[in-house]
Amino acid sequence: MPAKVQQGWAKTLSGLMGRKQGPATPSVTISRDQFLQTDELEFFHRLVAAIGKRGIVCPKTRAIDVVRLTNASAHLKDAVRLNLKQINFLIIEPRSGVPICAIQTELIQNRRGRLQEDFLRNVLRSADLPLIRISITKMPSVGSIRDLLMPIIENRENELTQTSQMIHGPHDNAARQAGS
Repeated sequence: MPAKVQQGWAKTLSGLMGRKQGPATPSVTISRDQFLQTDELEFFHRLVAAIGKRGIVCPKTRAIDVVRLTNASAHLKDAVRLNLKQINFLIIEPRSGVPICAIQTELIQNRRGRLQEDFLRNVLRSADLPLIRISITKMPSVGSIRDLLMPIIENRENELTQTSQMIHGPHDNAARQAGS
């Protein structure tokens, strides 16, 4: 974006926020020491080891980045809720980037947390994306994570293959696989 356009945006935004244009204020943000907490990082490594090259693990993903509201302006409350919801770990298919499943790790300790979990589960279910809850207070083994996730990953891979065959036809897919 050209500098003139950026300055125009900054001036317009400052006006909307009721701020006067002036010298730059010092930043109020600093870098985090860690992106993932120690137990989250340990789980991330185990998750990567469990699924291998069958998926890509994306930590701390916003729900709104995974699903799309058909009419966000008509459902503003849900759009705001989705924007604030975070999926602890999202597994995506490595070639297409299609989401395979969402994983939540923290414990639900109160009624409000259960309501938020239900909202997220219903949203993801409507997008045909399973939500798995795995407690990391007692860290699961790589094998137990693999046993839990492989059927889900295999099911999604089969769905993607069937969809690809419907779009491209079996002959086109065979030629594509032979070339790779």
